[in-house]
Amino acid sequence: MMFYVALYIIVVGFVAIPQKRIAAKVSNISVVSFSPILISMICICMYYGFRNQIGIDDAMYLEVFNQTAEYGTPWRNIEKSYVWVCRFVQYIHGNIQLVFLLYAVVSCLLLYYIIHQLIKETNRTVFIGMFMSFLFLTSMVLMRQFASTCFFVVGYIQLKKGNKTRSIIFLIISVLVHSSSLVGIAVLLLLPLIKRINAKKKSIILVILFFYQYIPVAELVNKAISSTSLDNIYYISYYLGSKTGYRTFSNTLGIVSTLYLIVYLFMLTHKKSEVERNNCSFKSENELIEDLEAFTFIYFAFSMFFAQFGYVTRIAYFFSFFAIAFLSGFERHIAANSKKLFAVVCCGAFFILYLYSVGSFSTENNSIIPYLYNFTLFSS
Repeated sequence: MMFYVALYIIVVGFVAIPQKRIAAKVSNISVVSFSPILISMICICMYYGFRNQIGIDDAMYLEVFNQTAEYGTPWRNIEKSYVWVCRFVQYIHGNIQLVFLLYAVVSCLLLYYIIHQLIKETNRTVFIGMFMSFLFLTSMVLMRQFASTCFFVVGYIQLKKGNKTRSIIFLIISVLVHSSSLVGIAVLLLLPLIKRINAKKKSIILVILFFYQYIPVAELVNKAISSTSLDNIYYISYYLGSKTGYRTFSNTLGIVSTLYLIVYLFMLTHKKSEVERNNCSFKSENELIEDLEAFTFIYFAFSMFFAQFGYVTRIAYFFSFFAIAFLSGFERHIAANSKKLFAVVCCGAFFILYLYSVGSFSTENNSIIPYLYNFTLFSS
């Protein structure tokens, strides 16, 4: 467990350092300039990249990798992009460990960019603390979806900055990495309509969905589909019918997510304008907040509506980064002289939640304690 304690302290600690550029000079020549956040991203990248099959889906990734090597085409239905990555790695005589590392490097580089573009400097410590307690382990398990989400968020950022061509490219890559990104794109197109829903209506919808979770809808849908020919359609049976996995019909929003929902409802009904940043990459800081708030609404709505539906619940993950980006802005409601204390208290609370998630997270075969690593990237 000490490994995970040290990991949290290092990752959150470096983000807490004032984000002034650090230049290393040799003979008055600037050699390297980077943000302390880069150290945090490297630590997260190494954890993801060198894990020794401790994620729930890692056995499936290995199976597809081996089938691609032996037969050229895997039996499992999976995005072609993952098969292409496997073929490239096999061509240079790499192994599954190199696949993990490639996905980790790409995802963490994009996350580094997202933090600098999307999150105010004063909110970054809270953002990364929330990420560690809420999404850190989930992002390891959902390796392809983590990468796809990062491409999706960068595509959104490019769109808001007016770079439509770049935005389209990143969104296309997002779909190629994980096809469920199409849902994210659909929500992005509908975002202007979602933003028109007022705070009162959004609050009522979320409260209704909160209680809806306790109705055994998924069990009824599962039985209805499994008894018809619809169960023969792969995506329907996989997400709603007999082949749905990781489902218990009693699934509801967890305690941590419920706490975040309460915070969101407070922020939704007590809106405060944001002071514009001099270096803001967007046309309007408050327009960005409105977008993040709308995405957060979709995150909670999807999380509760699909809470009992196994795999399909993962769709909500695409909006989780927007959710913690919006929630990390809670400091707008804190007095100026208490903001630093607020950040310290938050990181302490996130640390407890992080340790709880580490202790309770496990694969089918073993827990993630101790952390199992593998530095062998190429076949002998």
